[in-house]
Amino acid sequence: MPKSKGRKPAKSRARTEPRKKASRIPAAPTRYAAGRLKGSMEQIAELLFSGQAAPDTVVELLPPMLWLGHMHGQPANVCVDASMVLHYAYAELGITAHPRAVDLMIEDQRTGQTIAYGRPDPAWEDTTFAGHCILWLPGSLRIVDATVEQYPEVRRHRLGPIVGRVAATSGNTAQRSAVQHGELAPNAHIAVQRKDLQLLYTTVDNEFDQIVTGHPGVIANAEQHRLAGIDLASHALMFWRLPGVVDRVRAAPYPRLHALLDAVGTADPVPDDTGHLRFPVPVGDGTELALRLDDITTTTHRDTTSPSAPAEPQVFDILTDRRRAAEVLDDVRTHARLIAVADEATGGGDLPVIVFEPLAAVVMTAPGTGHRVEAQAAGIISVGFAPLGPSAPVRVPLLPLWSIRRTLTGLQLWDQAAQWAVAEIAVPAEWLAAAHQHGQVQVIYGVNTGARIPDATDLDTYTDRHRTDELTAARRHGTVAIARIPYRTSAL
Repeated sequence: MPKSKGRKPAKSRARTEPRKKASRIPAAPTRYAAGRLKGSMEQIAELLFSGQAAPDTVVELLPPMLWLGHMHGQPANVCVDASMVLHYAYAELGITAHPRAVDLMIEDQRTGQTIAYGRPDPAWEDTTFAGHCILWLPGSLRIVDATVEQYPEVRRHRLGPIVGRVAATSGNTAQRSAVQHGELAPNAHIAVQRKDLQLLYTTVDNEFDQIVTGHPGVIANAEQHRLAGIDLASHALMFWRLPGVVDRVRAAPYPRLHALLDAVGTADPVPDDTGHLRFPVPVGDGTELALRLDDITTTTHRDTTSPSAPAEPQVFDILTDRRRAAEVLDDVRTHARLIAVADEATGGGDLPVIVFEPLAAVVMTAPGTGHRVEAQAAGIISVGFAPLGPSAPVRVPLLPLWSIRRTLTGLQLWDQAAQWAVAEIAVPAEWLAAAHQHGQVQVIYGVNTGARIPDATDLDTYTDRHRTDELTAARRHGTVAIARIPYRTSAL
């Protein structure tokens, strides 16, 4: 597993005058005493039962606290592993969390001394990460630093992980504005107070965007991290459904979490043959299936006129022929359509667009309500895409661990380890140039999105206007998902 290594330059002299800016003394990276991770059931109980934490705090703080408990006694310089496991745990709960490399300055306000950890130029030394890694939660404007107590100055307080909302940042106007819109811009400064310490996190330059997630060791461990994240989310779910806790959790704005609580009920999870947790979940024919959280397909609907109102979750089971449905869900072949610049129908913005349309739809329905949904769109939304309804989402999520890859015959959509969509399509030079320029592609995924030419229709009669009308209708019906995906420039 990757290990992290910060640097600890000489301490600056104590000052008697007000401190204007933390000074940096250039020094070569040196090892420091990272110590051991320490979990605290007392802190978890305080979070869950004191009634003092806001509902969204109860949700976003519990996973890193549980992770510390699971890792109790292990070496603490594992910021990359922690961030990757938590990335997958949050994703399973419907919370977007991006691993980000940061520079870190810790000022002891008792003495005025400042110590630098992390690096503005993070790098890998074999399997050791010379730098520091945190998570950025764009939906709630929070950072998560699960291994902050690897640093001796912070460790003496033993207050657990940092999960802090970014109320304001220093930096230029564009950086501050970007943060408030869910983007953690390069070189943005985020200050966090912890007793007599001020921690100043600075995001690294754009050239280091993929420094964490692009390392071969991280890619090789992606499935291990994912399964650990799913198990972590499963353990958290067991705490959130406790009497006296569940009502507070229900008040938090996380539809996927609400739907999972409905799906698993009070059933106790059991380990499968590989040791990973599965919940017995009722299916439509009265039987039960032992499912991991990532096997439970959910969808939700929210009253957009009242943003603070809790979502009404609904859990869906496959209708019709299960064997045929399984075949469709396993088939990653799609129709596709390329657009050089996004328009209103494709979510707006200035990125090039690819529309992936699966070859067939899988209809699912909610027991007792009769409401229907398309399973493939619901599935990709559950792992990070945003629903593209009649109104464009406020923020189109960026999924840095995913990629659009060009092949000899077309384009493919990948997550960290597997394909989600494959399309054989000629790639126009204009679209390709835009993808290279931006380094990202706006991806639309769903059925009836205008990529497939209907039967008894040809290119001459099925115009761009018809395609736009079909996509607009699909957005009203809730069968469309959207995300921004990095473009991989090297052909496979």
